[in-house]
Amino acid sequence: MKIAAFGDSFIFGSDLNDCNYPTYSIKTWPALIAKNLNVEYKCYAKPGCGNRYILNQLLDNINSDYFYIIQWTWIDRYDYSTDNGWQTVRPSLDNKKIDQFYYKNLHS
Repeated sequence: MKIAAFGDSFIFGSDLNDCNYPTYSIKTWPALIAKNLNVEYKCYAKPGCGNRYILNQLLDNINSDYFYIIQWTWIDRYDYSTDNGWQTVRPSLDNKKIDQFYYKNLHS
């Protein structure tokens, strides 16, 4: 058995002291479970992402050899793909014009 985890910063561990982006923390609960079971662990989480990104990562990396841990994130995050990769709209203090438009016209 191997463990793969998908989610946002809670699964990535971006607020933990051993996290050094792009390297995830080995102190998150999925990483500790894998360590305790002495099995391989892969983390596909991304801090600040939305549920669409999480689902896309799961579908792109599905493999029958793994046990999956999936932690969905806030519904206020919306992911979309561009030529420059995945982008996330989220309510924050550093709102971009697209964020403001989304929350004013589409999310409400």
